[in-house]
Amino acid sequence: MTDIRVRGFDSKRQLDQYFTERDSAPVEGELTEPLDAGEFRRSAETEMAWLRKEAAELRDSLLAIQGRRQDQPVLRRKRYRLVVITLAVGTVVGLAKFASNLRIG
Repeated sequence: MTDIRVRGFDSKRQLDQYFTERDSAPVEGELTEPLDAGEFRRSAETEMAWLRKEAAELRDSLLAIQGRRQDQPVLRRKRYRLVVITLAVGTVVGLAKFASNLRIG
């Protein structure tokens, strides 16, 4: 037999009592009796309306983000890329010159 030790409980009987009370208590939001067809349909329609509203809000947010990105001038974005590329090439050339001046060996 396994010796089970659980914090907060003095005996296995207390632990078993806790689990039975927890399992018998209704869960918040859990249905205690089945819905009839009309209630089920209204509940499903309400949830679908909420999901459609959420999808529309997300779509609007995405369009706003895309619109802000498209508002930036193309030249500004290209210029930024050219600056990054120029800095990278300059760094490589500078490191190559530095390495050639070390005269290792």
